[in-house]
Amino acid sequence: MTGRVSAAAIAALLRPGMRVYVQGGASEPCEFSVALAQAPDSCRGVTFFQFNVPGLNRTDFSSLGPEARQVAFFATRDLERAIVAGRATIMPNHIHDAFIFLTRRARFDLAIVAVSPPDGRGQCSFGVSGDMVPFVLDRAGLAIAAINPAIPRTPGAPSVALSRFDHVFEAEAKLLEIAPPALNAANLALGLHVAELIEDGDTLEMGVGATPSAVMAALSGKRDLGIHTGLMSDSILDLYQAGVVTGAAKNVDRGRIVSGVAVGSKRLYDALGAGLPVDLRPVSYTHDPAIIDRLDRFVAVNSVIEIDLFGQANAEIAGGRFISGTGGLLDFVRAARRAPHGRSILALVATAAGGKISRIVPALAQGTPACVPRAEADYVATEHGVAVLRDKTADERAEALIAVAAPAFRDALMAGWKAVRAGKVLPAL
Repeated sequence: MTGRVSAAAIAALLRPGMRVYVQGGASEPCEFSVALAQAPDSCRGVTFFQFNVPGLNRTDFSSLGPEARQVAFFATRDLERAIVAGRATIMPNHIHDAFIFLTRRARFDLAIVAVSPPDGRGQCSFGVSGDMVPFVLDRAGLAIAAINPAIPRTPGAPSVALSRFDHVFEAEAKLLEIAPPALNAANLALGLHVAELIEDGDTLEMGVGATPSAVMAALSGKRDLGIHTGLMSDSILDLYQAGVVTGAAKNVDRGRIVSGVAVGSKRLYDALGAGLPVDLRPVSYTHDPAIIDRLDRFVAVNSVIEIDLFGQANAEIAGGRFISGTGGLLDFVRAARRAPHGRSILALVATAAGGKISRIVPALAQGTPACVPRAEADYVATEHGVAVLRDKTADERAEALIAVAAPAFRDALMAGWKAVRAGKVLPAL
């Protein structure tokens, strides 16, 4: 029988050696971490797992008590100290592998998720999450719900019976929000180049951040775009309200926006509760190659940090620091290349540090992970244009990438490519 308790009482259930899953995303039950911080000994020897969204989920569970540990799927600035100290570690899984791990292989002593208050039938909505949260409950000894009235009762979101939980606690709090990023001239120019590759009726995958926002802003003249993505933001809501996103041309889930989670502002969350035509689906659907392979004209647009002249892309390390994770990047890149008339677009501003550093490099530095292998690269866009890499030779790829690099670095990149071809050690640009 489901019992109502306090967040402090849930914290008191913890014991050394326990494995605890805490939901991430916009509805992270922050009341629980507040309770942990007030009773640090409850965290002693506990390992916390969270599928965290960079820039949104900022809790360092390993810092809340002695000998606590955290396993995350994205490196973030908020976890940097814990990672360096060895209190936190990152599981570098593609998101479909993270789903399989969390829902089929892992075992947890407790799983703590956030849901809306129950309706008249005793059903609670996950509101802004469909990715993996509903399925983690089956891997936990105790299923615990944080009841939050701010979670919308989204018609297209999964639901769960209140009776499914062993304990519930009240957790009334605003959903976590990500503010729209500020866009500069380079972002806007990049967005225009990407938009040139998108046609009326295409189905898009896109994330959050400056580059996706700039691309979305450049799509106002398109018609009947569809959405099939892992994470939807306010930019998608804007395009839906402008009549650009209709899903009318989708051959799968026609007329529906498909996403794993929603992350943005209260305006987005309110729209979900008001009946925005969104289906929040599990990772096993949003990232399933068998589903995406059926999507005609599927276009994946993803930001990367740097790309080398082979076409290998790094999306995890900046300035020698891990700031992100593997996520669904390669899942969508591969799917877009296979889908009928599909395209994968890797997008990045050509320089960093105020123009002092080229983000197109001769070769990725030793120790830098290639999140996108060279054979998977398709289109690459910067504010200087678009490089088409599909079906190109190695030298043709290098030439195309140099042509969209910042002009000040093109001679050095050509010299660097010649050195790579000669097997020489490269100096930094």
